[in-house]
Amino acid sequence: MDGDNPASLAGLTAAVKQNSTPERVVQEESDQITAEGKEAIKTLSVETTDQTVTALGTKRADFIVDDMSVLAQVMAERPGQFEIAGSLGATDYISWGVRKGDAALLKVLDDGLIKLKKDGTM
Repeated sequence: MDGDNPASLAGLTAAVKQNSTPERVVQEESDQITAEGKEAIKTLSVETTDQTVTALGTKRADFIVDDMSVLAQVMAERPGQFEIAGSLGATDYISWGVRKGDAALLKVLDDGLIKLKKDGTM
């Protein structure tokens, strides 16, 4: 499986959170590879990130598709169990907002971004 080559995912099952951008991306990539005559990427849609991790661990899914920040957290909570295999679809930039004047929360978020950049996760 080459995560940067969607055709290599043909016939495999992706665990995704239902009604999410990753679910949409998997469907778009699957549609593209089936148009090329390859087998579709199967989708296992669940409600939570924990359920995607469980599906991977129990072999109900072959891989997880989610935002890099989510996968980085999964990997941090379960060291040595998972690795990033590649990227799928176009880059989606996601951001967050905090209440004006909430300096403490803003600092936590900023520090987290700095840490992710320094360790190469982002």
